[in-house]
Amino acid sequence: MSYTTKYKFTKFDDMKLDGEYNFYGIIFDAAFPIYSETPFPHYECTLKLIDDSLDISNDFNDEDYITLIIKSQNKEEIPFIHFIGDVIRVISGIYQNKKKRYIYLNFMNEKIIEKSYWSIYRNNIYEPLMCSKHDFSFDFYESSIISYLFEYYLFISNKLKYPKKINLIDRNEKGSDNDALVMIVNKTELDDQLVFDIQDETDGCQLHTYKYFNFINNNDVVRLRSFKIFDSENIVMNAYSNILCINEKSNLYKNFMNNMLDKAKKYNPSIIAEKFEIQTKFKKKENLNLNNDFIVLPIMKEDEDEKDIPTKFLYIVKVFSILPNYPLLSSINILCKNCKYTYKYGEIDLKNDNSFYCDKCKNKVFGEPHYNMQIICRENNQSNDLKIFYLCNFDGEGNGFFGIEAKDIIKDTNKIKLLQEACNKIISNEKFIQIQVELNKNNFYRIVGNYKYNSD
Repeated sequence: MSYTTKYKFTKFDDMKLDGEYNFYGIIFDAAFPIYSETPFPHYECTLKLIDDSLDISNDFNDEDYITLIIKSQNKEEIPFIHFIGDVIRVISGIYQNKKKRYIYLNFMNEKIIEKSYWSIYRNNIYEPLMCSKHDFSFDFYESSIISYLFEYYLFISNKLKYPKKINLIDRNEKGSDNDALVMIVNKTELDDQLVFDIQDETDGCQLHTYKYFNFINNNDVVRLRSFKIFDSENIVMNAYSNILCINEKSNLYKNFMNNMLDKAKKYNPSIIAEKFEIQTKFKKKENLNLNNDFIVLPIMKEDEDEKDIPTKFLYIVKVFSILPNYPLLSSINILCKNCKYTYKYGEIDLKNDNSFYCDKCKNKVFGEPHYNMQIICRENNQSNDLKIFYLCNFDGEGNGFFGIEAKDIIKDTNKIKLLQEACNKIISNEKFIQIQVELNKNNFYRIVGNYKYNSD
């Protein structure tokens, strides 16, 4: 995957008939891919997408979302969607506006097959879960778009409407094409099928379906997309139905679990479990620029006449992501003091207390923990470059960056929470911060010293 090619992205509301567009969208509904012989053999998948141009203050209707239809004779170019809230990135989709708003990604069209592709992301992870081809290009500034849309979905998830959604208690009265939001109570794997015991806040029953859905586990909350009644105690999925998992961080999940808790307390008042806190506010970026570049430039630069690369730079930057927001504790070149054997980084598997057993003398050896984190930031919009700073303090440098030494986290697990709070403070603060880094011999920038907020 390349990080160099530039694309212009368009919001759904700015698209015009028969235009070719690059865009990001949130998947809130997905049919199971189908195989068709008409007009010739091919696979097809239908996804329903929204972006942040959705007006959630009004009733949700067909004009608020985009229907993305992907066709291909190659099964590998068709996405199989398992989660509501995944973010999809599409290059060269053809927009058509008929009774509803459709975008087509037709890999059977020779004119667009070379330039069109899709990739799918989840949970602020910027490496794609799946993609239609593996040599696509991606600009690192796009990570902010993925992060923003993901957070936006978590907030609005319980405001989206599914017209066929019913409560399980009403299932015998509602025909043969219904949706439901349920919890998986138990999963049983048979020779030719899966049987799920399911429940919502009104009733429970059994669901019989294909073994393809074996990725679903007990206690998952899922959306059943199109099921029918088999008998009073059993339901089955319709042809080309889908089961979609609900993200545990979303308001949709929290609202469902709160309803389940209310039901449980009704029958057992002694239950003292606390309800999930529903997110009621979201700072929407009214002028989200899909083509904004995040960059960082050194304040101290080497002289053009200087041959030696300067070892240290001073940056004043706005941090917009820290990956991961928890410490990766590991060690480099650990010496076993008993047998004097030196282990190199990657040779050992450290336990939670940052220890391992020497395979030479069987003694327990403790490593010196250090951070292994990435600080992604920008300084201004004068360049298309993105800079990633690495906090890797195995030699003692950078220990003071968060004000928490890595070795202290081993001794006090509460320090991890403090570290996460420090990360969130840096990301959410509107002020720029000053960071000192050094240029490593492997040509990456490593943080040395601590940070401070810029007075400007």
